Amino acid sequence: MSVATVKATITHIFQKIDTTNRVQLAIMVRNAGLL
Repeated sequence: MSVATVKATITHIFQKIDTTNRVQLAIMVRNAGLL
């Protein structure tokens, strides 16, 4: 798996859950009780 593939996958995840960065994602995960 290349770096570009990982970055593209992360970008698609951000788009699906309406976040723009990893900090927002981490906050959402914590608030959902998944972490």
